[in-house]
Amino acid sequence: MSDVEGVVLFLHAFPFSSDLWRAQVARLPPGWTARVPDLPGFGASPPGAASLDTWARDLLAQRDQSHAGRPVLVGLSMGGYVALRLLAAAPQRFRGLLLADTRAAADGPEVQARRTAMAQRVRQEGVAWMPEAQIPGLLGATTRATHPDLERAVTRMMLQARPEGVARALEAMRDRPDSSKVAAGLRMPVRVVCGAQDALSPPDEMRALAAGIPGATFHLLAGAGHLSCLEAPDGFAEVLKGLLTDVGRDGAVPDSTRRALD
Repeated sequence: MSDVEGVVLFLHAFPFSSDLWRAQVARLPPGWTARVPDLPGFGASPPGAASLDTWARDLLAQRDQSHAGRPVLVGLSMGGYVALRLLAAAPQRFRGLLLADTRAAADGPEVQARRTAMAQRVRQEGVAWMPEAQIPGLLGATTRATHPDLERAVTRMMLQARPEGVARALEAMRDRPDSSKVAAGLRMPVRVVCGAQDALSPPDEMRALAAGIPGATFHLLAGAGHLSCLEAPDGFAEVLKGLLTDVGRDGAVPDSTRRALD
């Protein structure tokens, strides 16, 4: 048996890159290794197709090439959407799941229209306007009042995004399928995490998402907004540590979790 227990595949939020996960990668328990890809159009990754299912197929191909075994998935916001599309395509290739500040349902017409308008504006004007417009929804009131350094860091990350990558990601999220049945059909250890001040994926919605997944547990992080992995890094890491313990060294589902899933 290798000293490495397994792999954690982190999938970042919109409109960020893999840099979003630095604090969580640093907090991984011994024996676990991180894979932290840039989703299409962000960080070092060129813009791809405006389809989350295509993104998922590409990630599966990368996983096969890297011989990564059966990773534990961690997806926040847009990353959660992608995680569920990965599980729609190949649930047997993953050992566990942490969904943070996201949703399984598809967008309704009003949200779709907003994403379309935002994509058009980004193509016309670039991304300079986005921090002022988006940060009040991304960070909780506590973070904005007490951690201006984090707000500045989030602003810098947003301004690094490339307009075409942002626009295609908006279109991919707008057109994504409903993943509610995928979530309800999961048979693996699952944690659902939400910032208590998340205005984009509110706690009541996230609690309902967890209730619809067999055996899932819900975790509310006080003082955090939508970017809970940054705003409450220690609390987020503790939830992930619990999931990794639950998954176990060999990927077998512990008896306690198996009973909850039956």
